[in-house]
This record gives sequence, structure tokens and C-alpha cells, in this order.
Amino acid sequence: MSDIIDNCRTKLVDTINAILPTSEAVDFAVGYLFLSGLGAIEESLDHPQRLRFLIGNATDRQTLEHFAEAFHRVDEAQQHNQAARYRNASEARELGDGAVEEMRDALALMDQGDEDESVLQKVVRLIETGRLSIRVYTRGRLHAKAYLFHYPEDGRYEKGMGIVGSSNLSLAGLTHNTELNVAVHGNENHEQLSVWFEERWAESLDLTQALLEEIRLSWLLAEATPYDIYMKSLHALVADRLEGPVDDGTLWDDALTQSLADFQKEAVKRGVQIIRDQGGVFISDVVGLARVLSARRFFSISAGRRVVRRSLSARKRCRKAGRSSAISLILGRG
Repeated sequence: MSDIIDNCRTKLVDTINAILPTSEAVDFAVGYLFLSGLGAIEESLDHPQRLRFLIGNATDRQTLEHFAEAFHRVDEAQQHNQAARYRNASEARELGDGAVEEMRDALALMDQGDEDESVLQKVVRLIETGRLSIRVYTRGRLHAKAYLFHYPEDGRYEKGMGIVGSSNLSLAGLTHNTELNVAVHGNENHEQLSVWFEERWAESLDLTQALLEEIRLSWLLAEATPYDIYMKSLHALVADRLEGPVDDGTLWDDALTQSLADFQKEAVKRGVQIIRDQGGVFISDVVGLARVLSARRFFSISAGRRVVRRSLSARKRCRKAGRSSAISLILGRG
């Protein structure tokens, strides 16, 4: 296998999956931790007895990018780095809280399918058994990407190896981004990389239990109440209205539109959208003028469409049941 790993000739995911089963422990230092990246190596994570992930913090990434783009001055970035080296405990915890919030957002945005569930279950098991630890680096910007593998004492000459380069622990970074990584061999190199990692690890804030708690509170393990199911179903029904454009130009400003109440305007917009999607719409309400005014707007928008009144037999059934009989209209393609 080539020592040059660029995701073109040699993919990093294949290299890592080949090395993990023969490793006793692994130490990964990456700027970003994506669950998609863990999914790509999920099965191989069962083999090492210890896994340590060191990640960068979002605040420093954003701050340094701001310096680089806005000021283009080396001294500004150096001043920020110097301040970051001497953060107090309170400032470090604040950065840790930001990293936890990032993880919370990532969990909320997951597809909630079988693959993502399997990855999260694996993370929970590894943490609960004490095999996985995660820390965030708070002493400045962690831009390095290093994957260190430590071998058991099984007769091999090398005590381990490393991979350093540009790939983050994400599906794109492991598989198809154009990256440049190199495998580092030799016991002296392995020792130096291990010392470098230990120094960064000692300067970092532990997030392991915080991540475990976030997973326990997420969709994966949190018990869904009837209210949660109701709200999820309700959101699925009205998501297009909540997330769609605020004004799609359905209503124009004239005397008729101005005579409509806000709820009638919303009813017209919703009805027009249903006609577009389904070919027709059924308008029903209690006795009053709401439907009549809304229907007038429908007619002006959907000229040439036919209107069918609800059948007389249906109205008679309403009267027999003691319910008020509202005039209901069906607008459809005619």
C-alpha cells in the first residue's frame, strides 16, 4: 500500500480500516469530528482497546478565519494565539460548551436512519466501556490532522505508525476530497508523534461524558412521549407552510385582498398550493362569511375552474346529527 494517500489512487478510509484491526490503541487529532467519518470506519473501531479523539474548537476556527480574511496581518493572528495559550479555566469551559453545542446541533441534523443509529450506538458502547475518550483543544487553533496507531507487542519491529496530512475525520475527508496525507513509519517518528499528541492532550478539555449525555438526550435514546409524536406529525403536515417562502406572490394588493382577514389570506395561499399539488381543494368551515370571501379570491386567482357545492344529502346528514351546515366548496380543474 502506498505511503502517499490522496483519495485518488489510495483512499484514507481503506488505509485506516486496514490498520485499525492490528492496532492496540489509536490517537486521532483532527480539526473537525464528523459522525459521518466514524460511520466509514465503524466496524474497525471494535478492535483497538483504547481510542482517543482530540478535536479543535469552533470559536478559534471562526476567530482566526476572521483575522485572516479581514485583516491579513500576521501580528493580529499572533496576538490571538498568544492570548489563547493562556486562557483561564472559565474561558476553556466556555469553549468546551461551544463544542458540545456543535455536537448537539450535529445530532439534531442527522438523518435518523439505521446507519446513523448504528454509529451512535457504537459511540455509546465505546464510551460506556471506557474505551473512547474525546477532548477539545482549548489552547489555540488545532489545525493538525494526525492519525496515530499503536501496535501491541506481537513481535513486530515497529511499535506503531502515523498518518499526517490534510484529511479531517469526515466522510468526505476519508473518501473523496482531494487530500494529501503521508504514512509515517519508524519507531523514532512514532515516538515523536506520540509525544506531540500527549502534550496537546494534556492541554485539552474532556468532553466524553458531555457527548454521552447529549446522545442520551437525542432522538436515539430519549423516550418519545405522545406529545413528541403529535408535534412531529404536526410538523410533517405543515412543514411546507413553516419553511416555505414568506410571500410567493399568490395575493396581490387590491380591494378584495384588503378585505380579507389574515387567516383568510393564509387560507387562500394554502388552498392555491393544494390546487397546484393535488388538482383541487375542499373548503369547509362553520357558518359565516369566511369561506365566501376566501372563495371570491380563489375565483379571481383560478379563473376557469369549476365549483361544486357539497351534495344535498351530505347537508341533510349534518342537520339530522344536529350540526350546523356550512356551505363547503370544492375547487378543481375544470
